[in-house]
Amino acid sequence: MRILDGALALSPSDLANFLSCRHRAGLDLAAVRKVIEKPKYEDPYAAMLRQHGEDHELAYVDSLRTQGLTIVTAKPEADTKAEESSRLTLEAMRAGLAVIVQARLEGELIAGYADILLRVEQPSALGAWSYEVQDTKLARETKGGTILQLSAYSDMVGRIQGKTPEWFQVVTPVASERYRVDDYAAYYRMVLATLRAEMAKGHETLLEQHYPEPVEACPMCAWEGRCEGRRRKDDHLSYIAGVGRSQRVEFTAHGHATLAAVAAMPVPVAFKPARGARETYNRLGDQARVQHQQRTEKKPIVERLELKEKEGLCRLPAPSPGDLFLDLEGARFAREGGREYLFGVWAQGGYRAFWAFDDAEEKAAFEAGIDLIMQAWAADPNLHVYHFNHYEPTAFKKLMGRYVTRGEELDRLLRAERFVDLYPIARQAVRAGVESYSIKKLEQYSGYTRRVELKNVHEPLLAVEMALDANAPAAITAEIRDAVQGYNEDDCRSTEKLRDWLESLRAQWEAEGVPVVRPEDTSAEAEKPVPEVQQQAVALRERLMASIPAEAAEPAHPDHPKWLLAYLIDWKRTSMTRVTPWPASPSSNAWTSSAGWTTTSPPDR
Repeated sequence: MRILDGALALSPSDLANFLSCRHRAGLDLAAVRKVIEKPKYEDPYAAMLRQHGEDHELAYVDSLRTQGLTIVTAKPEADTKAEESSRLTLEAMRAGLAVIVQARLEGELIAGYADILLRVEQPSALGAWSYEVQDTKLARETKGGTILQLSAYSDMVGRIQGKTPEWFQVVTPVASERYRVDDYAAYYRMVLATLRAEMAKGHETLLEQHYPEPVEACPMCAWEGRCEGRRRKDDHLSYIAGVGRSQRVEFTAHGHATLAAVAAMPVPVAFKPARGARETYNRLGDQARVQHQQRTEKKPIVERLELKEKEGLCRLPAPSPGDLFLDLEGARFAREGGREYLFGVWAQGGYRAFWAFDDAEEKAAFEAGIDLIMQAWAADPNLHVYHFNHYEPTAFKKLMGRYVTRGEELDRLLRAERFVDLYPIARQAVRAGVESYSIKKLEQYSGYTRRVELKNVHEPLLAVEMALDANAPAAITAEIRDAVQGYNEDDCRSTEKLRDWLESLRAQWEAEGVPVVRPEDTSAEAEKPVPEVQQQAVALRERLMASIPAEAAEPAHPDHPKWLLAYLIDWKRTSMTRVTPWPASPSSNAWTSSAGWTTTSPPDR
């Protein structure tokens, strides 16, 4: 959003921002009018995402170049003026070049840079050809904002070439998605007309009419601190744990516009909600009451919830000496499907950590983690593996599919229900005075004190993600690694402390004469014999994988057929949890631990 020659000029990104948050549009407008100053804060994670997006675009352009297509960049330098980019774009379109990168397009109100214009053999005012718009995106799911941006670019291209493109495309790291322009043209025109009308009202009216409701885009917005401060001052309903947008609207409609107002509201609620069940609003009213009480009394407040069969504390298995407490750390963009770079396990014997900076180490770490669990289970048949939320078992399934290893072991653990997720147990067991039921927020009740302060670990965690994303693990210093490992150990030990606290709540019920039934033991499900043919398939796959290098994953490699065969063996059994595999050559894993377990430090890089 800029002021050019006294007139407001918008970009397609402004259109998407307006769609996600109209209050943001008002703030941006006030900033360009010099009424307020826009914060200059730059989120390093946002910078990392932007760099990753640029790399994705470059990789896609390189793939077009390998097809022999003629490519020109209309924005050759970062400081290239818009007028020059527009001129280069028009010249390239008139010349009929195959690919135009960073094409500068201008319309009546909107102007911006399209990632790619691709020539298609459809006649237009340019000649026997015309152009369609392509956009490179990291997201696996195409959102409404992306559709709006591409609709805007397609409209501007249509005005230049005298013919509306038939399609536009979104190129993700895994696929190319085509969308028909006419299917979204009316929607685009409606949003654009609305944007025009809203901008004409001026920033004061926009900010007054549209409250800064929390939205998905907030963490990536420069105005987040300003909006957060206002919501805190207003005691906004979004701070009630578990509340949704529709419930906030409902509460406000019935005169309960703040957390304190909902806390004072009679429960059961007197109103009949237009959307949702009364029980939902009763639950949120009680939640707000407990949060308000904790805030007012300035001490932890927690209430036990009514016991229900097979819920909450009734899902808590009996503690056993061999129990393990698991937590993983992952980097979303380090590779296709993400990288699990740290596997942490806490038990009575101490803490053990398996680090992984590449595919070979990730495979070895996963195998070592599963082997550790299986050995502990053999020593203690009553063992369970505790974790918080569903991330850990989901990651294990993903890794089993990625490397086609430890499938039988993981299958046994899942069938025997050895993994225990404490998050749903806690949510169904207690009502606590917290804004979110994260394990960190629950530590004030479980009594766990972290060894590594959370404020000191954000940057090390981000540094690891950025280093792995850039394929530069050597940038992860010993200091960074120690901080992240300390954070991971805290999460593991906090999980144990949470389990013990939940056990104490269970003991309170029992002491009051209320029986709390334990879940049924399903370990017998895991003892079903493995068919001989399955054993043979596993052995054959391991022999094949041991005889080929990791580079065999590339189609041009002479051992690629053998690599394909290895992953096709027993495909029916693995397909339920498989993701795109990426084989790795076996290697010894680097791991560290404490509290008495023999350890070897990760190798220097």
